[in-house]
Amino acid sequence: MVLIDSNGVNINASVKKDLVNQFDSFLSEGSSKILINFSLSPSCGSYRTTIHPYKLGFLSTTRVRCCDALPDELTGFEPVNYRDILDGLLNTDYLVGK
Repeated sequence: MVLIDSNGVNINASVKKDLVNQFDSFLSEGSSKILINFSLSPSCGSYRTTIHPYKLGFLSTTRVRCCDALPDELTGFEPVNYRDILDGLLNTDYLVGK
C-alpha cells in the first residue's frame, strides 16, 4: 500500500501475511490514521510504488489510531501521461507499466 503524510509525502508500506488479520479492520482506503511503532527499511529495486527512499513495515507491536481527516487534495496519486508509458519515457525504477 502507499501511505501519504500531512505534507503530501508518499511512502510505500506493507503488512506481512501473518499480521494482515491484526490490521485489516483498522485500514481502509481514504482514511486518516496515526501509526505508532513501525519499522523503516531502505526501498530499492525496480517498480517501487513511490520515490521515497524508505518503506514502512507494520510490526506486531504497531498501533493504529484514528485522527482528523487529511485535506482532500492530498490523494497520494501522481497521474502520468499514458503515451509516456507506452513510449517508455518514464523511469521504470518506480511503478509504471503498459
